[in-house]
Amino acid sequence: IQRLLCGFGICHFLFFTDFVDYRYGRGYRNPHQEVFHWTEKWSWRIAILLPIYQNCTNGHWSETSYKKFPFLGRWLRRLMMLWFVWFFLFQTIQSDIPQTYQFAMGLKQKKLIP
Repeated sequence: IQRLLCGFGICHFLFFTDFVDYRYGRGYRNPHQEVFHWTEKWSWRIAILLPIYQNCTNGHWSETSYKKFPFLGRWLRRLMMLWFVWFFLFQTIQSDIPQTYQFAMGLKQKKLIP
């Protein structure tokens, strides 16, 4: 799953990021603006959350990673896990999933630039 998510982000940032419409800051019109906007948004969410998940689960921020300050690894790992949960719950779950659903169903999307 991680490789699939990583491949999605790589493909989007290599090939599709230039198709995001001027409405979102790129400067030109595109008839498929919403699709590319949502792929860009989900690519950024993956790019933010996936490395944190990988570093927390593979022991990168463990106590043994920091020889001089072992408590730093323990606290950094806990801090990043809390930030991961906060970002995932309040940004991804509370905001992105309902708005993506509204887009997919053709409903009026709230909280977007008119």
